[in-house]
Amino acid sequence: MRGLRGLDLVGGDVVEVSPPFDMSGNTALVGVTVMWEILCLLSEAVARRRGRI
Repeated sequence: MRGLRGLDLVGGDVVEVSPPFDMSGNTALVGVTVMWEILCLLSEAVARRRGRI
C-alpha cells in the first residue's frame, strides 16, 4: 500500500471482511489496517491537490 504514495488517488475499497466467519479476528484486523493505509494515502493526495504539501 505504501508503494502507492505520491499517486493521485481518488478512492479505495476494502472488500470481503466478515468477522462472523473469522474466529481469530485476524481478518478484521487486516481489514482495518488496510483501511487505515488507504485513508492515509487519500488524505495525502487531497492535501497535495490543495497545495498544502
